[in-house]
Amino acid sequence: MNPEKEKNHIDLTSRIKDNFKEFSEGQKLIATYLLKHFDKAAFFTAANLGKV
Repeated sequence: MNPEKEKNHIDLTSRIKDNFKEFSEGQKLIATYLLKHFDKAAFFTAANLGKV
């Protein structure tokens, strides 16, 4: 991963982790998937993420 992509990944994962407790159950499912599968999820549509 190049340095800029790495920074974006850290920024997004930090924001997800910082706000996780405020998410709805559905949002928590998607957030958990994003944290575990960031590289794959980057290419998903919102509809695909909703099916996770």
